[in-house]
Amino acid sequence: MKRGLTNVRWLSLLCLLALSSCHRKQTFEERMLEEIAAFNQREVPKRMDEVTVMDSLRYEPESRSIAYFYTLEGLADNDSVLTEELRDQQREGLLGNLRGSIQLKPYKEQGLSFEYCYYSHKSGKLLMRFAFTADDYNQ
Repeated sequence: MKRGLTNVRWLSLLCLLALSSCHRKQTFEERMLEEIAAFNQREVPKRMDEVTVMDSLRYEPESRSIAYFYTLEGLADNDSVLTEELRDQQREGLLGNLRGSIQLKPYKEQGLSFEYCYYSHKSGKLLMRFAFTADDYNQ
């Protein structure tokens, strides 16, 4: 009887160890949220050029999109400077960078959308917003 009880204890211990060593596989959304949080903690705010600062990055699981948030300062922080032609050039430049980006390849393979939002340093209002889907960057 004692031997049978000892076997049950060992079996229970082995089962407990086996279960505790099983790790639940992280979902894509969970991994994205972790990666974005780590990026925000390490990398931002980040000066991109003399008039642009990257403030943060955000992942929206519901829409499966990555959003970049920037602040425009100095000469660029002016509605009259941001002409339609300049906005079109910015859009085309962002789309070209997105299409050619090797760093974003894993996210593009998942079909994520990308959004770029530019805010005024002076007023805090949204100055420009560009959104791209897989249809845009896979052309």
